Amino acid sequence: MDILSILLRYSQKRKYLTRQITLKEKIKKFFFKKKIILSNKSNPDFLIIGLQKSGSSWLSEIFQIKGYIGIINEMHFFDSMIDKNIFFHRFKNHNSKIIKSIAYKSLESKHLNLHEDKSFSDLALKHYQNYIFEVKKKSDIKYIGEKTTEYTFFIDYLNKKFPHTKKIVILRNPKDRIVSRFFHEKRKNRLNDKKISNFFINSFLVRIDLEYENLLKNKRNVYLLSFENLKKNFYKELKNLFKFLNLNSNLNIKEIMKKTDLIKLKKKKPNSNFRTGKVGNYYNYIDKEKLICIDKMFFKKHKKIEKLYKLKLDASYYS
Repeated sequence: MDILSILLRYSQKRKYLTRQITLKEKIKKFFFKKKIILSNKSNPDFLIIGLQKSGSSWLSEIFQIKGYIGIINEMHFFDSMIDKNIFFHRFKNHNSKIIKSIAYKSLESKHLNLHEDKSFSDLALKHYQNYIFEVKKKSDIKYIGEKTTEYTFFIDYLNKKFPHTKKIVILRNPKDRIVSRFFHEKRKNRLNDKKISNFFINSFLVRIDLEYENLLKNKRNVYLLSFENLKKNFYKELKNLFKFLNLNSNLNIKEIMKKTDLIKLKKKKPNSNFRTGKVGNYYNYIDKEKLICIDKMFFKKHKKIEKLYKLKLDASYYS
């Protein structure tokens, strides 16, 4: 069944129109008014792929340098492809015709997991590349990145599709991440609990463990920095990050530091993901016994991450 037939049946159920020929013509005219030409390709210059509740939104603000660097926040393009329905509903009303067209094209696939449909997967990649080109051209910027924290689970896939694109991961103490996640869910009205329950903690620990497994298996072209180190020594950490990305060494890091101060960002954007950014704030919300269990759970993996990525983690990761 082609896409026009699917849309036709859907519209008939809703009683929009009764005449099939007229409806089919209107649908075709509305969605395919202009043919999407996939001729201009551009890969993102970098991808922020994690970790969730670790400071990725802060990195996004840091990379908003007018006329030089831009970033697309939480697009969820490749992780949404695991379910055709999710993909369609996420992108059916996208502001880009290029992305909207591939959303409707996904309905033609016989696979629920669109990654299993090679012809669609290849076509989706071309649409994504054309969209990146479109954004870069409209914004008149030299470097463009995308941030989606779910991409941590797709590192191997992204390395195959974008072998030369730099991937960035920001790490944060799991205990602080749990607290941050708790208040994020409350702010979104998805949680009514007054205290952080063991169920909430354990559920999020499962995700963290899977993230670490992916980081330990796929180091190639991945730059890892920690939230704590960025707070302690912003200038040094950002300079090293810009060096990894081959960005202009003359960028005014001190000016960037002033504009992206966490306290200022929270005041400027009160309804955003920015809360306190405090290190070690977990003592006020998680009992001591549970904190000890979390430290024991990730002790070995934190040591492996330090060794693999040549990174020195804050002492609070272990006590």
